[in-house]
Amino acid sequence: MDIGIESADVLSDAFIDTKHLMGGAVMGADPDKSVTDLVGRVHGTTDAWVVGASVFPSGGIANPTFTALALAERTLGAIGGA
Repeated sequence: MDIGIESADVLSDAFIDTKHLMGGAVMGADPDKSVTDLVGRVHGTTDAWVVGASVFPSGGIANPTFTALALAERTLGAIGGA
């Protein structure tokens, strides 16, 4: 499909990168490779939790807001059951 654009550079000039900060307290099953477990509890603790995009292992190609909210809801459920 021809959309009349010869270079992706034209598109990159049209968007402003908001630089969603993600990672830094990565979620995972292995304490040697992650900061939190799969529900956001800091490995080796009982009352320390991380919620938000900092638990993402990497960035994606779309706005992370809904994913961060879904993970926060899951973490809240785990905190309530703790």
